[in-house]
Amino acid sequence: MKAYVIDLEDMITTVCKVMCYHVPCRKEDRCVKIKEVFEQIKTEDVRPVVHGKWIVLDDCSNRGIYCSACNRKIFDFTHAPKKKQSRFCPSCGAQMED
Repeated sequence: MKAYVIDLEDMITTVCKVMCYHVPCRKEDRCVKIKEVFEQIKTEDVRPVVHGKWIVLDDCSNRGIYCSACNRKIFDFTHAPKKKQSRFCPSCGAQMED
């Protein structure tokens, strides 16, 4: 599910314009009710998603699996087959792409 960042005041203003355009009303009463409803909606801390890829180094002295986002060695090479399937970097939280 995608997360969107929406300014509450802009959303209320837009909804009020649409509602008052289509239905004759006393704007102040309707907009107050709309604002009360929107302010009860649960909000979450939304952050940008960082994407990365697993980088496998197997032909050097630093053999292992590295995260392309934070460049840290995450797993020893002996654990590579299982750990490479992880969807997130345990170090920086980047979402791993195939």
